[in-house]
Amino acid sequence: MAGNSAVFVVALAARLMAAAVCPDDWIRFEHICLQVFEGPANWDEAKKQCENRGAHLASVHSKAENDQYIFACGNVRPYHQGCWLGGTDRNQPRRQWIWVDGTAFQWSRWFDHGGGNVEPNNDFCTDHRHCTYGHTADCNVLEVSKPFRGHWLDTFCTDRQKFICKVNDTSARSNDEDADAVPSTDRPPERLAPPPPPTPPPIASPSPLPPMPTPSWQSSEASRVDSDAANSNAETEKSLGPSRLEPTRADLPSTNSAPLEELVQTASQALQGAEDRETTEPPEQLAVTGEEEDLADEIYQ
Repeated sequence: MAGNSAVFVVALAARLMAAAVCPDDWIRFEHICLQVFEGPANWDEAKKQCENRGAHLASVHSKAENDQYIFACGNVRPYHQGCWLGGTDRNQPRRQWIWVDGTAFQWSRWFDHGGGNVEPNNDFCTDHRHCTYGHTADCNVLEVSKPFRGHWLDTFCTDRQKFICKVNDTSARSNDEDADAVPSTDRPPERLAPPPPPTPPPIASPSPLPPMPTPSWQSSEASRVDSDAANSNAETEKSLGPSRLEPTRADLPSTNSAPLEELVQTASQALQGAEDRETTEPPEQLAVTGEEEDLADEIYQ
């Protein structure tokens, strides 16, 4: 219910805005603005006065528009008098009727007198073979009194009477079309397609996490384990003595034997004596004692 009320208010506001384009004190009807002037003026004077106001003598295109002109003309003094419209056949080929505002002459309301006497009949010309049709009655008038009320007559353009001016306001027509475009209250407005979803922003690669700090209890536990291991190794070395990988004095060769220099000297003397004997005596097989063999082995080692 609230939605329908809102649509009605919008449509009413649009139509009021459209009505505002008419000149002050003019009557609005559909997409036109009209006004009746007392005059009196002949047809040519009335045509000029409308044009000076930015309008034209009125053209008629429907029964509804004609009825609106009847109402407007009948409410202006003198009430019984008709009003000039903008139709004429003066100086037209084949005496075709035209509207001076340039619109098509497609709808008419000529009065039928009966007996084949239908307007436009050039007024009092009864013998059409001896008078030129439309020669004197070249302008049309809208009558508001009986028996012609609401019908048109062709009459003399020199008659002086009221006249109707009309504005074909294109801006008023445009505003009317905009107002008609407002959705009707009988049906819901058309649903518009939803807009496309927004493009998500690019996902940034996660930065590497900082290293987790070692809990204080874990650091103290590791220190305690290292300390226990060091104490255990110290106790093991103390119980087992020096490592077997390090040489001890007991493993070194004994120093109780003769010094190396004395052994070398003794060997050299022995060799020298042997060489002397070779030069004076034939060589003989010398017996080598076990002690000498051990001494030689020690020398060459």
